[in-house]
Amino acid sequence: MNLMVRTAGNAAPVIASMRREVQAIDRNLPLVGAQTQAEEIDGAFGSQRSLATLLSIFGMLALILTSVGLYGTMSQAVGRRTKELGIRAALGADHGDLLWMVLRQALWLIGVGVAIGVPLAAARDAVDREHAVRGEGRGCGDDGGRGVGDGCGRDGGGICTGPPGDADRCGEGAKGGVRVASESVPLDVN
Repeated sequence: MNLMVRTAGNAAPVIASMRREVQAIDRNLPLVGAQTQAEEIDGAFGSQRSLATLLSIFGMLALILTSVGLYGTMSQAVGRRTKELGIRAALGADHGDLLWMVLRQALWLIGVGVAIGVPLAAARDAVDREHAVRGEGRGCGDDGGRGVGDGCGRDGGGICTGPPGDADRCGEGAKGGVRVASESVPLDVN
């Protein structure tokens, strides 16, 4: 049985009060897994935060490697054109014009990379979102995992969101799931 209580302020004294009240009703009925909603959500999102941090580190590493590669490519291209750039400078080409000529080549490479990469990333994101909408993503509570979102929490330990009484997403027989309702039921634990 899951019990949700809304409190104002610190929830620790309320948990202790709830333990006393439950023990007063039935000594054999333990109150286990008592935690705040913030703790439950932190537990549900812990692996996602770790994955996001790891992916951010890999993304930064990819950005550094890309920058080093672009620098190497441009350095090699400018090295090949040293004589050409020297002749242009000797004939009176402005320093800004020579710089723009080299930067134009770098911007061309960056533009081609963005033109190819952004549509591919958007397509991959659309595929991932489609799988998530259909509940095919990992971590959804239907298979006993912990997940948050529509469709999670039916049979597993997910957090089910949605209007109260929504049997399709948050059935009565949820095993260990947390029901986050749009409405609250007052409960006096004094």
